[in-house]
Amino acid sequence: MLAFSVPLSTSALSILAILILLFWLFEGDFTEKIVEIFSNPVVVSVLAFLAVLAIGLLWSPDVRAGLEVLQDRWKIAMLPVFLTVISYKRRPFYINCFLAGLVVAMFITFLAWFDLIHYSDVTPTHLTRKTFHVVYNPLLAFGIYLVLHEAIWGARKGGFRLGLFVLAGLMIFNMFITEGRAGQLVFFVLIALLLFQIFRKNRVKAVLAVFLLLPIVFVAGYGLSPVFKHRVDTVRQEISQFKDNPETSIGLRLLYWQNSWEIIRQHPWLGVGTGGFEAAYARVNQKKSPLYFPTDNPHNQYVLVATMVGIPGVVALLLIFAAMFRQAFAKRDNLQRIRCAFPLFFLTIMLTESYLKVYETAFFFVLFAAILYKQKPDQRLQSLRSGVNKNWLILSYLFNIDGKAASQTITDRIPLLLKEGVKPTVLSGPIGNRDNRFPHSRIFSCMPSGLQYELRFLLKKTDMHKWLRELLKALVTIIFLPLYILERIVIHLDTHWSWGFSGAARGLFCLFHNRPDLIYSTAGPSSTHLAAYFLHRLSGISWIAEIHDPLIYDIEKRKWNQRYLFNNWLEKKICEHAAAVIYFTDHALESADRRHPIDGLKVVLRPGADPPVSPGVEYARRAKIHFGHFGSLATTRNLRRLIEAFYLLHKGQPAWQQHVVLDIYGSGLDNVSKRTLAEFPLEQTLQEHGRLEYDVATGKSGRQQVFEAMTLCDVLLILHGNGLICEEYIPSKVYEYLLTRRPVLALTAATSELGHIVLECGHRVVDPDDVNAIKDALAGYIMKWKESGLAGVKQDSPFTIEKTVHRLMEIAQQVR
Repeated sequence: MLAFSVPLSTSALSILAILILLFWLFEGDFTEKIVEIFSNPVVVSVLAFLAVLAIGLLWSPDVRAGLEVLQDRWKIAMLPVFLTVISYKRRPFYINCFLAGLVVAMFITFLAWFDLIHYSDVTPTHLTRKTFHVVYNPLLAFGIYLVLHEAIWGARKGGFRLGLFVLAGLMIFNMFITEGRAGQLVFFVLIALLLFQIFRKNRVKAVLAVFLLLPIVFVAGYGLSPVFKHRVDTVRQEISQFKDNPETSIGLRLLYWQNSWEIIRQHPWLGVGTGGFEAAYARVNQKKSPLYFPTDNPHNQYVLVATMVGIPGVVALLLIFAAMFRQAFAKRDNLQRIRCAFPLFFLTIMLTESYLKVYETAFFFVLFAAILYKQKPDQRLQSLRSGVNKNWLILSYLFNIDGKAASQTITDRIPLLLKEGVKPTVLSGPIGNRDNRFPHSRIFSCMPSGLQYELRFLLKKTDMHKWLRELLKALVTIIFLPLYILERIVIHLDTHWSWGFSGAARGLFCLFHNRPDLIYSTAGPSSTHLAAYFLHRLSGISWIAEIHDPLIYDIEKRKWNQRYLFNNWLEKKICEHAAAVIYFTDHALESADRRHPIDGLKVVLRPGADPPVSPGVEYARRAKIHFGHFGSLATTRNLRRLIEAFYLLHKGQPAWQQHVVLDIYGSGLDNVSKRTLAEFPLEQTLQEHGRLEYDVATGKSGRQQVFEAMTLCDVLLILHGNGLICEEYIPSKVYEYLLTRRPVLALTAATSELGHIVLECGHRVVDPDDVNAIKDALAGYIMKWKESGLAGVKQDSPFTIEKTVHRLMEIAQQVR
């Protein structure tokens, strides 16, 4: 309603602004409002400008007049209120409401033009009441720009677009039959800008269009519109007669500027103080032009500010529009061009009038500044963190499991999250260790497949005799076998699917008992996110979904099977309802967003890793060069090319075989690697070490031992695997590799995300399918090792848990 009223009624503007302010105060939630206000550069620059005016009271000769100046600027001071009131998604609607009001105002001028209405001093030759043309025509000029912008770049097509061009034509016609010269001036400026925006890729065409079209429009208006012709001729005549007769519209403006310049010359640095213009002008006027009445407004915003608060005021004023231009170029969306036009519009019209003082244009300024420069809700709190969203409900099936990469992702973050003041409540599967620092519930799955897996896993962790452990595992399998078979006949999902229901059931209790501010699902199979989805839908609490490996891939062929259909449905729900969706690679995020457009915040977050937990272990050159591979192997991520490369290397340099070791740590060789090893034997080179588990004798966890083994290797090997799937994941071991500072050789494409990470950190990448390139890379390391040893990389890893947690806290604040 306020946007609609801008070109129509000052009384309506006042009433609506006061109502908005009252509701804003009644609404509360001032913490978020203050954060949004002070994280918006445009609002901060406007507040700074008002602050300069307030400080100008210190040297004002008339404090009461200065306070009246500040009181008159209450319209500009409404910007923080408007910014926090308007809805980001409804910005185009507000603009359309303004245009609707402008069309109504234009309709009234046409009625007057046709001599159908008679009131006040409105006549067929003077179509606006009193001096309203001073406001109407600039607003009309900006309205023309908005309509043309929508007609050219808007999503609407066909008849509606044609209607917009017809409306723009009527508005341009109206521009030349009404009297506002400031509006006519800025009309030509905005049309020039529009042409540059249309031909932004070809500046020569833009310049030609401006120099051809604008003169044509000007000549046509001058020749066809008696009103426009009269206004142009009047300007020329009044300027030429200024010295003899300054008592004209243009002449008085020139006189005001001339006398105001004398004030600026006398007080260039700080001006005469806020509220001191009228008295200072009266003194200069009495001396230089005593025959003419003094004024309280020089009809130029820059001059008015310069006379009152000098250089600081002018700089503060210009910084407002600098912030607007910067915001315009910093963010690309369908309003970017309008964000460029808006400051240019005001910078132009303020040459002819103090438009930030004029009632309607002051409201227009704050309204459109709020509309155009309001930041998207998921971006407006990036630099500030307050004490909200500290009670987190974390769902992580694989929480606190030694040796599990997915578990490390969340478990390593917990100490830093606690340091940030987060109060977590964790729901996990039963297979991880309990954490007693906070509420941690370990929940079993509710179906046979999940229960069987979990019980067998727990038995595997016990210290009982092996024969007894295996006997109990067999008994568990036999007990659950009938129910397991029945489940598998009907349901063909992963083993943990039912945890989504048992986790959600336990989560309901946590919603009431722990009162979380945020739901965060991570480090687990799809059932982790299923439980979070249920809890989010039941509670409405903001939900962050962190997806380690994509739920589905575009290249999957069996898209009709149950697992694909379920994961596709779940991915859709995540993209629709999660306030933030986190992936570990750009490609995975882009693929998910393409399949199901993400409504919330889209984030790529590198998980990172902790520094080595055994800092006492240092690298030392040994009798043999050790190439180490850590992590799981599979048919799509195997050692085939690496084994072939080592075989060719030994075949070409048999003596090297005695000095080279390929250490394999993990769950063992995959079938493809085994077959390759049978074809290209490396008996004296390849050594399997298996998984490194908790060592009772030393008290070291498996992860501590892995870090030590990494640190002692000469070269660390990372395999990315085969196929398009590799573009959507990065092996988590690479982050631990980088922390050891040992040379890393990655078998991946240099253009992949993994390749970029490895190269940027000073390591080496080779084509995973080029056996000769792999062989040459291995040979290079061996020769360097034989000559002078392999020094570590000096560059620190940029992927730390601290940085990840800091970003996660920002995301949590943004999604509130």
